[in-house]
Amino acid sequence: FSILFAIQLPCMFVGILVISKIYGSAFGELFSALKKLAALALLAGQFHSTLSLLLDMMLGPFGLVSFMFKYAVSFTVFWVLSKKLFDELEAGETIALFVAMLFLPAIVIIGVVALLAAML
Repeated sequence: FSILFAIQLPCMFVGILVISKIYGSAFGELFSALKKLAALALLAGQFHSTLSLLLDMMLGPFGLVSFMFKYAVSFTVFWVLSKKLFDELEAGETIALFVAMLFLPAIVIIGVVALLAAML
């Protein structure tokens, strides 16, 4: 989990930079925004990872239903936490940050594995 957190935090920082450019949002002071992002990545990201492990073990045969339930619950937790930490996030900004938290780390990990495989 700590490796995933170490990847999620920079990905969320990139996500927040992109959001601030696209939407023209201001997230306050840099240090304050980083603390909030760390809390969000730690709480929501690790919740998603733990939920994924549990649901994959319990609902593995149900495939798509398990996938949809897992992401619905994870997004709900992320939404509530992000609204508590960042007061004025719009819906599009929250969705973009959720995508940055979950899918950018997967792209980074796949890229690293592909580079390592190419080197061998």
